[in-house]
Amino acid sequence: MLLTPKQVEKQYGISCKTLLQWELQELLPVYWTPRGRKRYRQEDIERLLVQKSPSGEFKKPPAVAIYARIAKKKYLKALERQVEFLRRYCEKKGYKVVLEVKEIASGINEKRKGLQRLINMAKRGEIDKVVVESEERLARFGVTYLTHFFESHGVKIEVMGGSSSDLTEELADDLVAIVAALTQKIHPSKK
Repeated sequence: MLLTPKQVEKQYGISCKTLLQWELQELLPVYWTPRGRKRYRQEDIERLLVQKSPSGEFKKPPAVAIYARIAKKKYLKALERQVEFLRRYCEKKGYKVVLEVKEIASGINEKRKGLQRLINMAKRGEIDKVVVESEERLARFGVTYLTHFFESHGVKIEVMGGSSSDLTEELADDLVAIVAALTQKIHPSKK
């Protein structure tokens, strides 16, 4: 529900001056009516009130990157479900999503552009968290190494613990890709 500044003041005891400060700190998004009047989402106000620290200061919501991955294009609907699920999760937690990465690649592929982008953002300090549906979305193998890398740059990996209905099929596809890669190394002339 959208509220006027006066409604926010009456309902929550938050002054117009405080609302303006939150806007300038990019803690509170502003919505404008067609006539140029400010409005605030009730959910945003309540999220900020929950984020108030013991000292009375408001902490800025963490900058979050959402990472969703599927193995093949035939799972495109599952990718969209993942992204929507991650968006809702972040919204409920009050996270500020600064990047959404959607990848179509095997979990064993080490040359994923989206994952590389997350790594670079972590190095530059541009994100605080990476939110994934499950560890398998991030990588099939070496998740511990990735987690240590991100943590060494101050970035937390947050796993929702959700389950993907296509996870078994994707795992089978990844196993086929592993066998194919090993076969190629053993018999380089065969494809």
